[in-house]
Amino acid sequence: MQQIAGEKQRLGFVHERYCGRRHRIQLRNSLGTAALALWALELGNIAISGATGAVLKRSLSTLGLLVSRATAEVRGEGADQRQTFSVASFIADVDLVARLDVARKGVVFEVRTVDSSLAILANRDLLHAALANLLQNAFKYTKESSMVTLSAHASGEQVLIEVEDHCGGLPAGGAAKMFIPFTPNSDRRAGLGLGLSIARQTIEADYGTLTVRDVPASGCVFTISHPLHALP
Repeated sequence: MQQIAGEKQRLGFVHERYCGRRHRIQLRNSLGTAALALWALELGNIAISGATGAVLKRSLSTLGLLVSRATAEVRGEGADQRQTFSVASFIADVDLVARLDVARKGVVFEVRTVDSSLAILANRDLLHAALANLLQNAFKYTKESSMVTLSAHASGEQVLIEVEDHCGGLPAGGAAKMFIPFTPNSDRRAGLGLGLSIARQTIEADYGTLTVRDVPASGCVFTISHPLHALP
C-alpha cells in the first residue's frame, strides 16, 4: 500500500510539474508575441490602431485568459471558453502574428486561402497559442530560404489546419517520438523540450487532435483536426 501511495504521489508531482510548464510556455509564447508586436510598432513608427496593434491587443488578451485559467485551476474551478468562429478569420490573425516572427528567421512563409464558410468550435486563444508553437517550431528547423506553409481546409466532417515545413525529414521512428515529454533523443527535432507535447495536450483538451506526418527528404506536416461547424 505504501508503494502504491508513493507512486501516486510521484505521478501527481509529475502532472503538476507538466501542467505548470504548459502554462509557463503558453504565457511565454503570448508574451513573446506581444513583445514582437511592440518592437514592430516602435521600429516602423506604425499606428497603434493598425493590424500590428491588433496583434498586441490579442496577445495581451490571451495573457489575461491564461492567468485567469491558471487561477481557476488553482481554485478548482472550470470555465468553458469554447466558441464557434470562422477558420479564415482565425488563420488571418495567426498570419499577422507569425509574420512578425518569421521576418527574423530567413525562411519564406506562405498562407493559403481559406474557405470563408469553414468554422470550428474551440477555445480560440488556446488554439492560437498551440498553432503559434507549431509555426515557431517550423520556422526554427526549416532550412534557410525554404518555405513554411500554413493552410486550412475541410475533409469530410473535419477541418484540418496544417503546418508544413522543410526541415529535411525525420529519421526512422522520429515521428513517433515527436510528442513524448521528458524524453531525451539524439534526433535534433524529436523530444526537444515540451512545446509539441503541450501543443498536443492543449488541442486534445479542446476535443481536437494533433498529428505529424513525415515527408522523407523534405520535411514534416503537422495537422490539427477539429469537427466542422456552421457559422452562427
